[in-house]
Amino acid sequence: IHIGLAILFHSSAVLLLPLPLLYIRKNNYINKIPVQISLFFIFLICSIILKPAVFLFTALMDFLEIFGYGGYKYMVLGGDLSFLEPKREAGIGFLLVILINLINISQSNKVKGFHSSRFLNLIYDFYFVGVLYYFVASGSIVLGRINYYFYNFSFIISAFTIYYFVLN
Repeated sequence: IHIGLAILFHSSAVLLLPLPLLYIRKNNYINKIPVQISLFFIFLICSIILKPAVFLFTALMDFLEIFGYGGYKYMVLGGDLSFLEPKREAGIGFLLVILINLINISQSNKVKGFHSSRFLNLIYDFYFVGVLYYFVASGSIVLGRINYYFYNFSFIISAFTIYYFVLN
């Protein structure tokens, strides 16, 4: 029902339809912290060095046209990449986001064990996928839209983490 309502707001929500099926049989998928931290740094370094948004957009250009992003295709073909690689600095805000994400990731098993909730396991998995995709989209306005469904769980995960720290 929620995904159906999301589709009314934006057609990209269609991509979320298969996600609930993944959690019918298994409670969580992402629980090994060393693997998570390794992936975090691999994606971070790749986002800085490789600029993956351009590669991802060109690979998905025809698929994205189905969802109404066809106008951007012609911008890329014309050489305008401003919507894929906006100017941004890696200042204190960027470093704080990295620090908060690292705290959330490094404490995730303790937080999930403390709260013991299927809901928390589900949103943590979505959050972690969002963290990785945040680096892949690397500031792109177009590619970052789909991440609203995942990375926005960072507020909830951070709240659970802070609550865990307060009580322990």
